[in-house]
Amino acid sequence: MRFPHGAFIVQPMRIVLAVLLAAACAGPYGRTTELVSEAIPGDHFKSLAVIAGDDDDNTVRITQQVRTRLTGKGLSAEHRQGLWESQQAAVQEICRPADLDGVVFVLWNELDLFDCATHKPAYQIRGGYGGTDRMLERLLHYLRR
Repeated sequence: MRFPHGAFIVQPMRIVLAVLLAAACAGPYGRTTELVSEAIPGDHFKSLAVIAGDDDDNTVRITQQVRTRLTGKGLSAEHRQGLWESQQAAVQEICRPADLDGVVFVLWNELDLFDCATHKPAYQIRGGYGGTDRMLERLLHYLRR
């Protein structure tokens, strides 16, 4: 039996590509990890400051999108501007007036929610290449608990 030119290469090539794709999805950049505080209930958070985790233009744009979606879900999501040496320093300064319940730090591959009352992490998600939308849906799920 004769095969058309290249036909014997196409099938093995598809298998190799499928295996590589599956390996990439299961790798550290495709995995989503969540850390949820058992001591801080998600429904405690009504007013949040949402800030970019760095000064990259894409991060700033993603942060605005996160803020807009949180507001659309009925939460108060405020913009706070500033430069801080660490997340902990930002939380201490932003939470000082005591008019907020938490601070959300946004990066392209992670969202971190800190509680203003305790200054401790309440929820953290690392989404790899899963996308901000998926991470935000998981954060919203936590906030409804």
